[in-house]
Amino acid sequence: MYKNYYLMQAEPFSPVPSPDLFYKSDRHGKTWNHLVDCLRKKEPVVMTAGDYGTGKTLLCLKLIQLMKKNNVSPIVYIPSSGYRFSMLLEKILKTLNIQSEPGDETEFRQMIYEYFESEPPKNNKFIYLVIDDIHEFDFEFILGLSQLITFNHDGYFPIKLFMFGHTGFLQDLDNRNLVSFKQRIKAIPMLFPLTVPEVTEYIYFRLISSGASGSPVFDESAIELITSVSKGLPRLINRICDISLLAACKKKTNLINRKMVETALGESGLEQVPVSAPMIQVPAVEPRREEPGPRPDRQARKLTSFARKRETESIASARGELFEVSEDDRPELNRKERKPADLKKSSFMDAKSMLIICLILIIVLMALFLFRDNRLSDVSDSKTGTNGKGNGVVTRSISELPPKKDVIVYRSVTQNYIEPDNHKSLAHPMIDFQN
Repeated sequence: MYKNYYLMQAEPFSPVPSPDLFYKSDRHGKTWNHLVDCLRKKEPVVMTAGDYGTGKTLLCLKLIQLMKKNNVSPIVYIPSSGYRFSMLLEKILKTLNIQSEPGDETEFRQMIYEYFESEPPKNNKFIYLVIDDIHEFDFEFILGLSQLITFNHDGYFPIKLFMFGHTGFLQDLDNRNLVSFKQRIKAIPMLFPLTVPEVTEYIYFRLISSGASGSPVFDESAIELITSVSKGLPRLINRICDISLLAACKKKTNLINRKMVETALGESGLEQVPVSAPMIQVPAVEPRREEPGPRPDRQARKLTSFARKRETESIASARGELFEVSEDDRPELNRKERKPADLKKSSFMDAKSMLIICLILIIVLMALFLFRDNRLSDVSDSKTGTNGKGNGVVTRSISELPPKKDVIVYRSVTQNYIEPDNHKSLAHPMIDFQN
């Protein structure tokens, strides 16, 4: 509805993840770079972790897009926990073009092993398994997967595994006696929620990518409320911005303020959307489910800045214990919140000012040069005597005359001019010296 009103070409806050709308925050950009580096180095087992709604599925889809673009194949993508381990083996056989008949997992596994053993390791045959929401798979699937990736042929491991899941998955491996599987996993920097400045950039990144030009606009108070309610999770940010734009479209306004966001939250019931707390242990058999509690009143929903800070610190501490990240890798603890950069105070304005000053200096120097040239011309003309026309009195110094003789020097200097009647020329003697 609001897409046509704001002249957008696409939905800016679609609930469906799109790899073409990937916002690189500091943490998301670092995680993506590590993920690409692991793909380039052909790491055997890699995992990307984060809380619910931080963008793990988006990174998963972007990785698959990159692999297809660079002809990295074959790829087996498992998007959800609806697959049993036998279904995974069947999909691998189909991807490798291996003819198979219905059988048990042992036969399927043996056929896969024989495929890679049929040629020498120098041919470097690989298959890439990309599994999303790995924390939701049951114990039998994880156990079979841990056994599958240990296969190697003369020292090279042809099966590469990329997993995306919740932060509690690694802790759960310890509780399930799968320590050996955990030791094989290369855990890259995990995903964190966005800060207030990042939420601002994220919202306008999505708006600009959708084709919006100049409107709509979210003011600072609205963005602060969106960050507070969503806890900086991109999935919830999309939902809140979507309903806020719908409310703004109904009122035919281009400015979304705090009051409008509050109204949209109250009408949609998103104020009581539960945000998952740091999960230390995730059951391997069934995915974790939360029962929504009673809706709190408005005063209880308004957290103070001190309470939000303490809550963020406790969440970051629990995550740090799982992935053993250093203090430098926690952006919400180390980086101070700052206001968005003022576009009017950009370096472009300084460069423009310097250019104007340089032009003024050049004009002044040119004016001084022309003035000096005119002065020199005037001095030269005064020395020649008659403005360079050759008419005037030419004399010789008296001191050069021979002594004791009468010398008469005649110098006829004439000036011709035409009279209007008879056109006659007149000669006028100018000087007569007589000693």
